[in-house]
Amino acid sequence: MIIKENLIFKMDSIRYRIVGFDNIKNNIFYINLDNKIKWAEVVNIYTLEKYINENIDEVEEDEFMYINSSEYKARDIEKRNLNYEIVSFLLKDNDIFYKDTRDKVIEKSMKIYKVSYSTVKRLLCNYLKSGKNLNSLIPKYNNCGAKGKERNIKNQKNAVVIDYEMKEVIRKGINKYYNTPKKNTIKICYELTMRDYLKINENAKIPTLNQYYYWFNKIIKNDNKNKLSRRYGERIYEQKTRALLSSSLEDGASPGEVYQLDSTIMDVYIVSQINRNLIVGRPVLYIVVDVYSRMIVGINVTIEPFNSYTGAMVALINAFSDKVEYCKKFGIDIKKEDWNIDCIPQRILSDRGELISSNVENAIANLGINIQNTASYRGDLKGIVEQLFNRVNDFIKPFCEGVVQNGINKIQRGAEDYRLKANLTLTEITAIVIKWVLFHNNNYIMKGYECDGITIKNDIPKIPNLIWNYGVKEKKGLMRKLNKEIVRMNLLPNKEAVVTEKGIRLNKLYYVSSETIKNGWFQKARVEGNYKAKVSYNPNDLSEIYYIKPSGLEYDTLSLISYQEQYKEIGEEELNIIFKQQKNIYEKYQEEELKAKMELYDEIEEITLNAKQCQEQMKDRSISKSQRLKGINDNLDKERAYHRNLDDKNDVEDIEELDIFESILNDEWSDDYE
Repeated sequence: MIIKENLIFKMDSIRYRIVGFDNIKNNIFYINLDNKIKWAEVVNIYTLEKYINENIDEVEEDEFMYINSSEYKARDIEKRNLNYEIVSFLLKDNDIFYKDTRDKVIEKSMKIYKVSYSTVKRLLCNYLKSGKNLNSLIPKYNNCGAKGKERNIKNQKNAVVIDYEMKEVIRKGINKYYNTPKKNTIKICYELTMRDYLKINENAKIPTLNQYYYWFNKIIKNDNKNKLSRRYGERIYEQKTRALLSSSLEDGASPGEVYQLDSTIMDVYIVSQINRNLIVGRPVLYIVVDVYSRMIVGINVTIEPFNSYTGAMVALINAFSDKVEYCKKFGIDIKKEDWNIDCIPQRILSDRGELISSNVENAIANLGINIQNTASYRGDLKGIVEQLFNRVNDFIKPFCEGVVQNGINKIQRGAEDYRLKANLTLTEITAIVIKWVLFHNNNYIMKGYECDGITIKNDIPKIPNLIWNYGVKEKKGLMRKLNKEIVRMNLLPNKEAVVTEKGIRLNKLYYVSSETIKNGWFQKARVEGNYKAKVSYNPNDLSEIYYIKPSGLEYDTLSLISYQEQYKEIGEEELNIIFKQQKNIYEKYQEEELKAKMELYDEIEEITLNAKQCQEQMKDRSISKSQRLKGINDNLDKERAYHRNLDDKNDVEDIEELDIFESILNDEWSDDYE
């Protein structure tokens, strides 16, 4: 069993979760999951390793990582963020885990955040037990007593309760009077803000200057860019923030500590998986790389829009998942050790383009990952991953058709359009990228790489995979583990699908599963009408979708209905292109269909008019209606006999015999009516 953060193990019938690692003392921190509130305990990693191999069982189920997809109120999010600030302060170093230093840290936090000892303990323990899930810090109002009764908050003497409304007043005042080139002092900002507030609420009580200072610092801390950029300008802001961030080498001190994520549009055009006559554009490549070892830990080749939410999420899911199964989808068989990375990082450094969305930040924060967003033009802060894009394009260009020429996506006058040469599908270009990643991780020698102990003491080649293994072996960090279902549910995009009598419809495709059939979903839709269900899905591969069950910890996998299996392994964007092409074809031939249909109407009308005229000419008006309706079955038998002989003329010796046969039939019909 490999020791990783978030690993749940059972010891003496009690479940524990590993929550941290002391790199200096080689200690592991673990917390009791079956006790409501109990401080985390400490054990030496070598002692735990020895004990694990003999007495400890790994537990796969993880009901403690509470997943809640409901929309929280503004006050819940605000309280959660404040609680997270408290927890982050406590976990700034490892002192909180040791008995002799714990009280000192707690006393500081109580003084700064004005909270009680029990609150500090409860917040930290709940956060660690949940696997560092951000939403575990949301107050559980439904667990509070005095259900249904309102509670009045009594103001302290000479102080005003700073509620949500007052915080908004302070925030607006900061933007109006402090975040400006005029460089007003904090005190003047306070006075001007309160002046504006009293104009609206003449008899309102106002916070003290000390209260204002406290909330000013909290608000401005979370809005540092506005503070600097508006007071000093964007250029000064970049200069000031530049000095606060460490280099990439310093940032990742151990394997799996920091990942860099970035994306680029590849320099090659590709064609549709279903119809190679359709050019679908240039794919987008997402790369996730470990800062310490330079191992590429995850990729995503997609035709989703550049800098999209889903593109980044699928890349991260790949980084956190088993690679053997992933490579097999593209016809590549690898061993586990060829790409043996599926852990969760402590932090992710990314361009603002990929992870700027609040939805993305919340999803990743639920996994206990801190996000560091850089400005999109600050290439120096994510130089590791940006260098990889140049290398992969250099490897692909000599062999691929449809490559962008001259480094710009522009066709020169008189030149052949290189886009028309495109012949690779998304699956094929992904397979090429995977092959290059395997080479980079296992064979590429990084001449300029510098790291403690590598090559100088250990004579280890500067190859990413070997550097990663060295870091893991030397206990330079504790890799984090999460259940793959929890990762999938947090990171995959969600949509409302429609349950119909044909299956669950998403993107014009239909899905079913044995469980939905067993539970009568589609019969219900047929009887009561269509209804909606929330599902998760991979936008790169619409072969399956996932229905998240109400518990939030389980899901049901639904597969494409059999008659739509031609769309297997097709992404959402490519599917839209295919449907658009089908629509264009339909519209193109719709006018021709209409013309042909008009001709058909004319031909049918001509035949029916001719039949009507013939009927009028040959109609015997002496025969009554009842006589005409009499003997229809006998008439049918005679008509069948006539047509059978008519179809088989070879049985009739000459045309005269056919005439004689027709006259006999006519005589028989005449006899029937007499």
